[in-house]
Amino acid sequence: MDVEPAGTGTGTGTGEPELELLDPRVRYQVERARAEHGPDFDALPLSLTLLLHRVTAMLVKASSLDIEPLGLTTAQFNVLTVLHRAERPMTMTQLAETLSIRPPNLTTLVDMLRGRGLVAKTVSRADRRSFRVVTTAEGDALMADFLPGHWRFMSEFYAGLDAAGQRTLATHLDRLLATLHNGEGSAEIASNIVAAACDDG
Repeated sequence: MDVEPAGTGTGTGTGEPELELLDPRVRYQVERARAEHGPDFDALPLSLTLLLHRVTAMLVKASSLDIEPLGLTTAQFNVLTVLHRAERPMTMTQLAETLSIRPPNLTTLVDMLRGRGLVAKTVSRADRRSFRVVTTAEGDALMADFLPGHWRFMSEFYAGLDAAGQRTLATHLDRLLATLHNGEGSAEIASNIVAAACDDG
């Protein structure tokens, strides 16, 4: 699809000042939606959705590029980093909830990491039906060696914002995440969103 020039901003349909969109692809999609739905169309939810989607896609690509030498997928890397930071072994349920991953998918990831000797899984003494997962010495050593450079690499991803802008972005994203988990606004919608996110892993 060709990206056609469009206006520099997009109205919210609420009388608020226009949102200035710099990304031409997002701006084009928003302008097409306004053309379809009329001048009263509130373009802000669509704008946020498209912007978050594009930033997330680029973030995943950047992170995947950096961790490629480890021979790990992004999902495997996320499991390993969470376990590396944990103060004690985690149950599979705790790990799944922390990562928003369905338990069957998590089992596959953990088993692959076990195969490489990076994590260990044992039966819980308190509940024989439950498993606890922990990084091995090899897994901890790998993360301790790799993570400082990884975070320096990823800091470049956010370099387009100064420190104040990064803190503001973190504050707003944290607030959005909290409202979704706490069911603020529409409890039904929020619960459905969180459940879908967990199901998608």
